[in-house]
Amino acid sequence: MKQHVLLVTFLFLLSSCGIYKFSGASVSPEVKTVAVSQFENNARLVVPNLSQKLTEGLKTQVINGTSLSYVRDPAIADIIFEGTITDYTVQPVAITGGVGQNSQTTSEQTRLTISINVKFTNVKENKNWESTFSDYSDFDNARQSLQQVEQSLDDDINKRLLQKIFNKAFVDW
Repeated sequence: MKQHVLLVTFLFLLSSCGIYKFSGASVSPEVKTVAVSQFENNARLVVPNLSQKLTEGLKTQVINGTSLSYVRDPAIADIIFEGTITDYTVQPVAITGGVGQNSQTTSEQTRLTISINVKFTNVKENKNWESTFSDYSDFDNARQSLQQVEQSLDDDINKRLLQKIFNKAFVDW
C-alpha cells in the first residue's frame, strides 16, 4: 500500500511541475505560453468553417494536453502555431461500371482528403519546424451523398490531423 501511495504522489508531482502531462506531452518548464494563429484556407474547394474548426481545435488540444497558457498575441508567446489549409479534395477511389454501350461508370467509394501546412515556432528553445499533414476518410457514395457525411468526415479527419500536429510538437513521434 505504501508503494502505491508513493507512486501516485510521484506521478502527481511529475504532472504538476509542467514538464510532463499524462497526454505524453513534454514541455520545458521555461515554456509557458502558446498562440495559435487563424488557419488560412487556400484550398481550391473552401469549406466555410473548416479554418475556424482547425484553429479552435488546435488551441483546445494544446491547452488540454499541456501546461501551457493560451495568449492571443503571437509576439508574446513562447510557442506559436501558424497554419494553412492547402487542399480539400473529393475524389473517387472505387470505380464500377457496366458492360455495353449504355453502361455508366460510377464511383462507389469516394475519398475526402484534407491537407494542411503547419509552422511551429518555439521561441524559448529555438526549435522550429514546418510540415505538411494530410489525412482522409472514405465513404460509400452509393448509399450517401457528400452533403450527408461531410460534417462527420471533416470532424474525424480534423481530430487525426490535430493529433498528428500535437504529437510532432510535444510528443516527438
